[in-house]
Amino acid sequence: MHVVFIDWINWLRFELGSFLFGGPVDLARRKANLIVTASQDEVFVKPKNKRSNPITLAKFAEGGASIPWFKKRAVLELSATSMGLERGLATFNMPVRQAAEMAVLDLSSSTPIAPESVHILLPVTNRDNRQSSYLAIKKQRIRVLVDRLSEAGIKPIAITANGRQGCYWADKSVLAEVEASRFLDSLRGRVARFGCILVAGLFLGTAGHAYWRYDAATREVNAQIEDARLVIAKISKRNLAHSERIQKLDTVRREKRNRAPLVAVWEELSRVIPDSAWVTDVTVTRDSLTFSGFARSASGLIAGLDASKMFEEPALYGRVLRDPKSGAERYSIRTRLGE
Repeated sequence: MHVVFIDWINWLRFELGSFLFGGPVDLARRKANLIVTASQDEVFVKPKNKRSNPITLAKFAEGGASIPWFKKRAVLELSATSMGLERGLATFNMPVRQAAEMAVLDLSSSTPIAPESVHILLPVTNRDNRQSSYLAIKKQRIRVLVDRLSEAGIKPIAITANGRQGCYWADKSVLAEVEASRFLDSLRGRVARFGCILVAGLFLGTAGHAYWRYDAATREVNAQIEDARLVIAKISKRNLAHSERIQKLDTVRREKRNRAPLVAVWEELSRVIPDSAWVTDVTVTRDSLTFSGFARSASGLIAGLDASKMFEEPALYGRVLRDPKSGAERYSIRTRLGE
């Protein structure tokens, strides 16, 4: 009963519609503004109400930018002989639903074509043609044509085909399927692009985060290294100062060990110098003693110095001058310090 009901609906749609409005093809042509004819070689576009020669789709796309979108609705007219396969079903007119089912069976049993790869177009019902036939057109061909029309801004509202046995037309489900396929492909493309952008964003975000962490760790390590350098510099400076102090102390200790104490030198010098002589200047180094002064006999001082164990190799140096007032001799003596 359901199939019969659908067939009655189709009968009202075709038979009663043809009687009142001239059929679905005529109704689509009334709504359309453009007539697009397509063959295997080229696609032509012609305004419906203008007496002008058809132009190619490429030329229309170049000059059609000024045409409003609502005036680019078109009826797509195909060439049945070059675009599809036309086959007969029966010598009598069959209901639409039954004709569609029989067309699928005929394709499966009599041709190598898979029914799911084609769109089946049925003839427009009229009172002069009572034979049942169908036209099978590959879905990919219609999809390519619809894509090309969409790129030019043309919206097909009906698809027809002129064949040997009459005029065929595509049900609205054909265009709906094409639009759904185009939407799914567009959605897949958008999802793929979004996925690529997302993956690239995640990759860049991960790389940026890793670089940020690496940069932060590097800055922290550099700061620690700089702090360690400052600490090491302070420690090195302290060690250097400490080493210098130790070195000075060692030098003083060595000098102290290597030379006689100044007090002892002075005491020994006071002992060997007679009371008649006096000293005006004394210079003590690490291993020598130099002194000068006045005495009655400068040469007589050498014997006393030579007899002392603290002084070695005493000798006069410079000129010995006599003071005219006191009659004393001015002298300068140099000697090495012993133990």
